[in-house]
Amino acid sequence: MAGAAYIGGTSRNLRESLMHSPFDSETLALAHELAHARAARLREQAIDDFWRGTDAVLRTGMTRSQRAAQRLLYRLRQHAARREAPLQPGA
Repeated sequence: MAGAAYIGGTSRNLRESLMHSPFDSETLALAHELAHARAARLREQAIDDFWRGTDAVLRTGMTRSQRAAQRLLYRLRQHAARREAPLQPGA
């Protein structure tokens, strides 16, 4: 029943128990459950980090694209205005 003492404890207590005592099936089962829980938390964090980073990259790309499109539109309007303007004497 060595593993039962660690059900309410931390994984650190379990690690210390695994390092200093022989493994029993209950302790190993608890270690397995804790490892699965930790893996799930790490996976959720990694997915969250991935999507946050992806969102930042997309926003940066959209911002740059929007700026480029605005500059192009400005230049096209300037070009059209020059073509429509009457010729100035001496030009």
